[in-house]
Amino acid sequence: MDGLTNIIAKIHEQNEERCASVIAAAKEKAEEIIANAHSEAKSVADAVRNETEAKVRVLNAKAVSGAELDYKRKVLSYKSKVLDDVMKSAVESIKASEDDVYFGYIEKLILSNALTGDGVILMSKKDLERLPSDFCKKINGLLGETKKVSISDNPFDIDSGFVIEYPEIRVDCSFESIIRDKNDEIRDELTRVLFA
Repeated sequence: MDGLTNIIAKIHEQNEERCASVIAAAKEKAEEIIANAHSEAKSVADAVRNETEAKVRVLNAKAVSGAELDYKRKVLSYKSKVLDDVMKSAVESIKASEDDVYFGYIEKLILSNALTGDGVILMSKKDLERLPSDFCKKINGLLGETKKVSISDNPFDIDSGFVIEYPEIRVDCSFESIIRDKNDEIRDELTRVLFA
C-alpha cells in the first residue's frame, strides 16, 4: 500500500500545486482586471471632472458677463437719471432766478437765434408779467439794423423761454425745445463734468 499511498500523495501534491497555480493565475488575472477597472474608472472620472470643470468655467464666465452687463445697465440708467435731474434742476433754477438774471438768459437766446427781418416774440403769461419795460428796446439796439423784434402782448402757450415768429418761419427757443434739440450735447458736457 505504500506504493498506492505514494501515488495518491503524489496526485494530491500535483493537485495542490495545480490548484495553487490556478488560484495564483486567477488572483493575478483578478488583480489585472481590478487594476484595469480602476484605471478605466479613473479615466472616466477624469473625463467627467474635466468636462464638468469646463462647463463650470463657461457658466461662471456667463454669470460674470451677465453680472457685468447688468451692472453697466444699472450705472447707465443711474447716470441717465442723474443727467435728467440735473437738466431739469438747471431749467427750474433758471426759471426761478431773479428777473434780471432770467431775462439775461432770454436776451442771449434772442441775440443768437434772431433772423434777418421782423420777428414777433411770443412768451408765456408769467414771463410777460415780469418782462422789464425797456427789454424790447434794449434787444433791438443790440440786434443791429437788419434784425428787429417786437413782443406780443398775448400770452403764448409755453412754459418758459420764447418763440420768435417770422412771416414764413417760427424759431422755437422754449427751454424744453432747446433741451430736446441740444440733448446729446448737453448730456455729453454734463457727463464730462459729473462723471469724469
